[in-house]
Amino acid sequence: MNKRALVYLGAASATLALAFLYIQNKSTNTAATPVSIQTGHSADAAQALPLVSVLGGKVGGEPIRLQVKVGESAQFLVFTDEEDELRISNMALAVKLPAQQTTKVSVPVNQAGSFEMELQKAEAILGVIEAQP
Repeated sequence: MNKRALVYLGAASATLALAFLYIQNKSTNTAATPVSIQTGHSADAAQALPLVSVLGGKVGGEPIRLQVKVGESAQFLVFTDEEDELRISNMALAVKLPAQQTTKVSVPVNQAGSFEMELQKAEAILGVIEAQP
């Protein structure tokens, strides 16, 4: 795929996710320690965060790369059409992702390094969190 096609695919994924959020028009907030999760949040919040869509066990577009400083939180959105669990390497974290929902994930980063984000059931790599001191 060329870069232009990937950009269009990413824009289409974001548009579909925002349309889904608009139509859903409800808000459910769930907090877990140390990861916070929110489903069904507003379109304004969704526009500011990277979105990863997983359909049929396959990641749409390129994996994301989040760069944060130690002490900050890495935040991103995940839409999956099937229930799954997000795991972040070297952090011993697991986040349940409900089917057919966009979930906001916020991961506090307390150490420097590179942390891979993977869906357990789909065995799909969502991207990496890079933490700088």
